[in-house]
Amino acid sequence: MASKESNVDENVDSGKLLKHWFYEHLIDGKTRWTPFNFIDSKAIEEAFLSGKEQQIATDGGRFEVNIVERTRQPVYWTAESTSVRRCSWFLMEGIGSHNFIHQTAKVFKTQEMT
Repeated sequence: MASKESNVDENVDSGKLLKHWFYEHLIDGKTRWTPFNFIDSKAIEEAFLSGKEQQIATDGGRFEVNIVERTRQPVYWTAESTSVRRCSWFLMEGIGSHNFIHQTAKVFKTQEMT
């Protein structure tokens, strides 16, 4: 149980980083990264970890994600594919529970190599 001075729950495994998937899209001419919902992100992560080349249905079957190409393509209409990314999140301590720094897979691999 956490002390009154701390918002940290000792029963939570803080050593495991949460991997979450995001997709790119344009809003008012600016690139935005939006997280997939938890179920879709989990399915994408499981496919990624399996190492198999496959298409993952997302957004209720309206889009498919290609893990190898890291792209998201609409199923029922024609549009350009967009990028998807796998990210890790780290809590910024002392600032609050809603402040996170994300690390893309490229940055994370670079940090592991140094």
